[in-house]
Amino acid sequence: MRYLILRFKMGLCLLFILFSSMTIKEYLMAQQPVFETSRTSSIAWSENGNRIALGLYDLAATEWRIENVRFSIVQSSTGQIQMSLAIDEHVSIDGLWWRANDTELVVIYGNRIERYNTQSGVRLSQWTRPYSLVYRLGSHPDRATVALLTERGSPSRDYYLEVVDVVTGAQRSSLVLPIPYSQAVDWVGWSPDGSRLAILSGTGKALIYGWNGSTLSFQREFTYALPEYYTWGAWSPNSQQLAITIDSSGNPPGLSVYDVNTGTFLRQLTNIRIEHIQWSPETNLIAGIVWNNLGPNYVRIFDSTTGVTVQDFTRLPVGIYSFAWSKNGTLVFGYDVEYEEWLQNPNSPLVTTQRLNILP
Repeated sequence: MRYLILRFKMGLCLLFILFSSMTIKEYLMAQQPVFETSRTSSIAWSENGNRIALGLYDLAATEWRIENVRFSIVQSSTGQIQMSLAIDEHVSIDGLWWRANDTELVVIYGNRIERYNTQSGVRLSQWTRPYSLVYRLGSHPDRATVALLTERGSPSRDYYLEVVDVVTGAQRSSLVLPIPYSQAVDWVGWSPDGSRLAILSGTGKALIYGWNGSTLSFQREFTYALPEYYTWGAWSPNSQQLAITIDSSGNPPGLSVYDVNTGTFLRQLTNIRIEHIQWSPETNLIAGIVWNNLGPNYVRIFDSTTGVTVQDFTRLPVGIYSFAWSKNGTLVFGYDVEYEEWLQNPNSPLVTTQRLNILP
């Protein structure tokens, strides 16, 4: 009897998947290309905009265990997979980016920094850092350097920031952050001109670091929220402003812009809950993932000067987890077609089908 009930439930689940997929296909018929992948933890456009790199993983059907970790390179115009390489680790890919005129791809996961040839898939280098996991990272605009936020560990548990050359594995600079270990560090990001690094944490303060010769040193800090807020940041294209989103249970959310040189509050763009904001590389647009009672539901684009909503991408009952701007202002984002079903019934098997949608 239990076997028959299980088969019946599986049949209902398959019908739901087919219906959801059909609905999404019909809705997105005019938006090409659309192609299926697993879950995406990272997305990166090539410099010329012709290809997209994806950090992918699956979740085990009955438990929260990451498996089948890999990265793929696809053609942005067709969605055709050019290559897909597996990574023998049960951790998601934290970051990836193109370099050397799109001939190389840097992939960071766990405590490893790897480079791959984007045509042959040959691994060019692999560097292992002396810690088990990277909490946050920020790739430098020179595409040869990355800032890694890690934990120093015993005897003191401190946040440790190091700047590493991804080609040689050499450490360029390092420092201990003045942030209590009890507070989470939410975001690390380089300014587009590569001169400064911003760090946002649960302390409600933005820490700004800059280069003093070959050493990364503290420049200034400013307060943007009360402690215990969850935060996310984005630099303006001219490296002079910082957009910061804040959110905490029971407290008002919002997205505001600050002058990085003085810490002065400039304007609030919205008071809704929005995360993973990104400033378009060459325009005055800011995109972010908007949350509602179902979770991360759609991408909204704001005018960074007025806060006016320019466009919303998909209000379908699905979860959006990742997106990326290209240089010419094209968006690519991924979402789960089964997010709502799993949210309503967390004991059911988690279906990991995901689609990527590219929109101008």
